[in-house]
Amino acid sequence: MTGKDEHGADVWKPCRTLLKKAYADLNKLCRDLKAVGYGGFLSVEDFSNEEETYGKLKGNLEYLRKVSK
Repeated sequence: MTGKDEHGADVWKPCRTLLKKAYADLNKLCRDLKAVGYGGFLSVEDFSNEEETYGKLKGNLEYLRKVSK
């Protein structure tokens, strides 16, 4: 968060970070998708540079598999 706007709402600055450190509640997203019967694919983009590409992709896949069960 970078502060408040003129109406008092929080102002967020986008940043690149690992999937597991992001603000999105992927556990809730997956639960909600299941609740409405969604059985398709889930796709994400990770532009962070905290890990090398292969390790980042492997870790993200493992994490998504855990939260989507």
